[in-house]
Amino acid sequence: MERTIKALATLVVAVHLLLTVAYNAPESPARQALSPLLESTVGRWFPQNWRMFAPDPARSNVSVIVACLDAATLVDRRGSVETASTAWAGPWVDISAPLARAHQNSRLSAYDRFLRAQDAAARNVLADPHGIEAWVKSCKKGDTSACTFADETRRAWKRSSTRYLVRVASSYCRAVAPASAGVGLRVRDRPAVPWSKRHTETESPASEMPLGFFPIAEDVMPSPMFESS
Repeated sequence: MERTIKALATLVVAVHLLLTVAYNAPESPARQALSPLLESTVGRWFPQNWRMFAPDPARSNVSVIVACLDAATLVDRRGSVETASTAWAGPWVDISAPLARAHQNSRLSAYDRFLRAQDAAARNVLADPHGIEAWVKSCKKGDTSACTFADETRRAWKRSSTRYLVRVASSYCRAVAPASAGVGLRVRDRPAVPWSKRHTETESPASEMPLGFFPIAEDVMPSPMFESS
């Protein structure tokens, strides 16, 4: 019995290590074929993020931009996507920058963890999901089925991240404007100033991706962090 348990434990560890190596391997036909298995195992329970060790860390600052809506405005705009070129008169507020400044002023606080989750969701909205690189390459070569799969995966990825940001925005609006019935959402991406221009430029132009207008999430508590930041 003892030998059997040891053998099973060794097998489980070996399979896990092999799946982890395959999950982090460069895109290839073999990895593409294993993608469903990898995403349902390592990708679901043990996702890897090597950004800290990468030669190309994040090169832009991402912010979540929120507008708190009253009931009439929500009815008028629900389901629409406000384009960046259309200047809606409502107040848009950057809810990420105050949290970043609060963290810089108090490094031992929880602001960083609170900010990191919404930052990750915002970056997910702007970027392709992990694991579809091979399908994107096949799509560019004319494979229509790969194009369909990549587009559907992108939409599902963006919907999931947007739902999370709606909850973040709802927590903000319930804290600062308790009567809010809905939220407007945008994601702002501002590239970092190149090192060669650090003495001549203080800020790079930003781009914004509108996500739309949504009913407020009723099951979300108002966060006191937004009030104190």
